[in-house]
Amino acid sequence: MHRFLLPCRLLILCSGVGCLSGTDDGRPVSDKGGPDDGCVAISGHADADGDGYGDGSTPMVGCPPAVVANADDCDDMDPSRTVERVSYVDGDGDGWGGAALPASCALPAGAVLQLGDCDDTDPAVHPEAPESCNGRDDDCDGRVDDGDTPVVDPSPWFADADGDGHGDPEERVEACAAPSAYVASSDDCDDTDSGRSPSSPERCLDGTDDDCDGVVDESCLQLLDSADAMVRGAVSRDMLATAMVVGDWDADGDDDVAVGASNSDVGGDGSGVVYLLTGPQALRGGAVDSLGGVQLVGASLDLAGFNFGPAVDLDGDGFDELLVGLLGGAEGLPGAVSVVAGPITASGDLAGIERARIMGDGQYDGLAAWAIDVASSADPAVLVGVAGDDAGPVGAGTARIFAAPIEGSLAAADASVVFEGAVEGGALGTAALFADLDGDGIDDVVLGEPGAAQVLVWTDVSDVADGTALATAAAPYRVVDADDTTELGAHVECADLTGDGHADLLIGSPAAGDPYLRSGRWDLVPGPLAAVVSVDLGSQARIVDASGFSTEAGNTGSGVVYGDIDADGVSDLLLGSPGHWTNEVGAGGVFWFSGPLTGAIDLESAERGVLGTVVEEAAGDGLAVGDLDRDGTLDVLVGAPTDVDDYGRLGVFLGGRAAW
Repeated sequence: MHRFLLPCRLLILCSGVGCLSGTDDGRPVSDKGGPDDGCVAISGHADADGDGYGDGSTPMVGCPPAVVANADDCDDMDPSRTVERVSYVDGDGDGWGGAALPASCALPAGAVLQLGDCDDTDPAVHPEAPESCNGRDDDCDGRVDDGDTPVVDPSPWFADADGDGHGDPEERVEACAAPSAYVASSDDCDDTDSGRSPSSPERCLDGTDDDCDGVVDESCLQLLDSADAMVRGAVSRDMLATAMVVGDWDADGDDDVAVGASNSDVGGDGSGVVYLLTGPQALRGGAVDSLGGVQLVGASLDLAGFNFGPAVDLDGDGFDELLVGLLGGAEGLPGAVSVVAGPITASGDLAGIERARIMGDGQYDGLAAWAIDVASSADPAVLVGVAGDDAGPVGAGTARIFAAPIEGSLAAADASVVFEGAVEGGALGTAALFADLDGDGIDDVVLGEPGAAQVLVWTDVSDVADGTALATAAAPYRVVDADDTTELGAHVECADLTGDGHADLLIGSPAAGDPYLRSGRWDLVPGPLAAVVSVDLGSQARIVDASGFSTEAGNTGSGVVYGDIDADGVSDLLLGSPGHWTNEVGAGGVFWFSGPLTGAIDLESAERGVLGTVVEEAAGDGLAVGDLDRDGTLDVLVGAPTDVDDYGRLGVFLGGRAAW
């Protein structure tokens, strides 16, 4: 047998449906020898493992990918092993190498391809490690701590411009070490004054938070500006917080607050508007119309929200009603009371949503201008003062009781009982309230008649025939002032302020001249009453405002709250004096006394209280308490209706404050 050796001119590689081949002249051929199957053969090396690297020991002519142009594969049976590579020892297992190893096809055990570990004994040190404040070069870039950027765990430092050792929270840098004039603390409230810091003592009545604890003048009378929350009027001259009352008008079981902006024009000139705010809304603070509360709008000249009656369930359905005093009420300004049934969940015009309206029947009657109260008996009735009523002598006034049910439109003549003033200008009904002064469980009627400097008390009117008018001379009990110019009876409140279990009367006399002209006073007359009591002889305590002229303590605008406000088991009394002068002329204030009260008392002797900060802003004109933050303690709400530009504002002081 003869074997002929021919020159090697053609190597044919078959794959797939056809044979990829080439000729020495480069023309494409098929596995059957036919031309033009689309393959252009190249001279290269076999890539048996398909990793794109050719075997230098196996030259071939053929088509990619079976043949590649390079001869770089160091192991053509393993696609994971290609070119020889230099690797590095990874002693700490962090994926970064230190010492180099000889080039090899296979990666040695424990070796890595990444070079750059500057400490191959510590897995936390390598080029991708975060730079930390630890005094070493964590990311192997030759820089340490603050010399590098970024650092992942810098400490905050705060500028201490005044050198008091306390930093400004608004001037913060982050670094490993403190820069010059920076400190670790961030509790300085004024970094321009070394006398104000957590290390400084609190100075009273300077209007600043000297010890930076968030409370101005603790252990002093507080400033209204230091309130935990501040609600402001929406528009200038709105006079927000002329009056306030706390109740539950959305029926969720939590306290809400009704706030009057009696001078608002939102419903027409002098319409007034009442804002119903939930506790969270009031505590959010800001412009009152932005808080999301319900808004009840009066008509022109109503001055809605000038005063309120107490939150009481008049119809027995389990929901509080809202009684809104309208100083105008209709053409001729007879005054009115708008009764809105609870629950109240939507805004609207008072006239469109009210259940009832009690109307005055004479021009400038002033029905409900100052006094609205509700009996606490099982069949509640509404008592309304009509201080400007001219049914008898001019300006003598009346007070009227409207028995339940209170529905629809009620005229003054619909009252079941009428008390008629007998003194011209006496203004009977300027103050009017129900109170059980004799302890028999039946509400008595207490009426102030400041023009005659007296308070009249009827202990039982349950048997009075409907429509009967009772002249003031028929009142079985009277509290009088020998000086008939003091306006005794402009404000009357009733509570057990002596701690003996009997209801007492707290009576305001805004024109009393001790120690200054119209400085005003309060007299505490203990119950049970005798037939006639002179305040000069029968007062157990007399509280005066000696801060300036015409402060008029005890006037109709003085807010009064009583109850165990600090939860110490002892009843407290909060008195508003809107004309008070301690901080600014007429800035006003609220003064807190723990009972029992005895002797001569100056308002400024109160250990707790709130002072207004704006001239004539009348802080204490509005006053209420309620648990707005739901922590079980009563919060104090202080209204100042005539602050800057008469926007009016309401400060909320939380009962859980660390200091007062």
